[in-house]
Amino acid sequence: MSTPADPSTATATTRPVRRRPLLAFVALVLIIAAAFAFAGSGSSPAPARAPALAAATMPPSDARSSAWYCVAGTANRGGTADETLVVANVGDRPLRADVEVTTATATGAATAPVRRRLDVAARGQARLRVGDVVATPNPGVVVETIGSPAIVEHEIRNGAQLAAGPCARHASPGWYLPAGTTAKGALQTLALFDPFGDDAIVDVTFLTDGGPLSPEDLQGLVVPRRSRVTVPVHDEVRRRTIVATMVQARVGRVVAEQSLAFDGTAGRSGLTLALGSPTTATDWFLPAGSFVRGPDTMTLMNPSDATASVTVEVVLDGAANLSPQTVAVPDHSVTNVDLLARVPANISFWVRLHADNPIVAGQLTSGGGGATTVMPSALGARRWWFAFGRVTDVSADSIIVANPSSRAGSVRLDAVRGGTVTPVATARTVAPGARTSFDLRAARVPTGAALVVTAGTDVVAERVNLAAPAITAALGVPDVPDAG
Repeated sequence: MSTPADPSTATATTRPVRRRPLLAFVALVLIIAAAFAFAGSGSSPAPARAPALAAATMPPSDARSSAWYCVAGTANRGGTADETLVVANVGDRPLRADVEVTTATATGAATAPVRRRLDVAARGQARLRVGDVVATPNPGVVVETIGSPAIVEHEIRNGAQLAAGPCARHASPGWYLPAGTTAKGALQTLALFDPFGDDAIVDVTFLTDGGPLSPEDLQGLVVPRRSRVTVPVHDEVRRRTIVATMVQARVGRVVAEQSLAFDGTAGRSGLTLALGSPTTATDWFLPAGSFVRGPDTMTLMNPSDATASVTVEVVLDGAANLSPQTVAVPDHSVTNVDLLARVPANISFWVRLHADNPIVAGQLTSGGGGATTVMPSALGARRWWFAFGRVTDVSADSIIVANPSSRAGSVRLDAVRGGTVTPVATARTVAPGARTSFDLRAARVPTGAALVVTAGTDVVAERVNLAAPAITAALGVPDVPDAG
């Protein structure tokens, strides 16, 4: 595989891990150079188009290969988040996917990574359960796709519960994961993966409703090269309603992903998955508001040194309007916004956020026996990809597309399967500030089909899957100019 060279050893471990003397501090700062346009005659901004604002973006059309990093999940018998990879070839040539899974002995000694090759037909899809490659409780997975454009997502399952989302295509020195909780009945897990040939050293800080916390054993935490470290956050931060996570590397780069498991003891059940954001931003967009009957909160995370004033705009479907609300989030703190507090019954909506200082936002929704977390998008694109659309032949699955831009645009949804591209529905026009929904079950979209949203203006697209009791939702993979 074309991951950075050097030794082929790999480790996978659960904290605590070995610590090293502090190395010379290396300041690694994410610089955002994104210009924001304003939508309509008001002050609502359109989404930025900057690949630095997303961990998962489509590779350039002329790329001969691309690497995807899948972080959270288990691959051992009895694991609580059994992981499956979904590789969708969206090009017109056959694809080879080289899958590399890190592993370790029972005592933590390093072993060589285990590799498996997948051949995927043109405009086809392949699935691979990670546990069928190797049995390990903490797999870190690299998927290198060669020969054709592709998307890689992964699913984690625990019994009837399911969570899914795209794997990362970018590592970063910094990560933010806002929507967490260690309240009664919740297990919050942070997975850190270093896919490169040198060790990374990171500091992990939690912003909670009780104030910031920096556990000593998570400062100067070593993430060994080509390995994954798993941090049980619920053991570090006990019984907090809000637990937002910030990861900053002193040395190297990592990929960070979070899962939540609710055991039902406090009225919530379900399994969630969220890939972190590599940066903060002033504007965030969430196409799907509440889609189940249950609590729906947006966590606003402010890791900066100044108070952030955040305008929360809940955009209702139809003619009704809600006035925006302004929320002050002090420096180094978090707050929850109840998205349903002012929404009339049975009205659907989407959400846009604008802050005067960069923040990060995350949604946590639960109900019907399931739960899901979604990271809103800080960027817009004219094309969004999904490695799959349906969970089962009977699940209620949808693609939701919001238009935060200042002009109307056409939106089309196509299914990619069996070597062909098939329209799911006729193209429709979406007004500025509006959204549209594609019902995949009603359109009889088959399982095993990848999906692509194509629009005439910058939009944001999200997939929602309801397979009772499991619910899961995730943004697609935007096709934007690539920074490497």
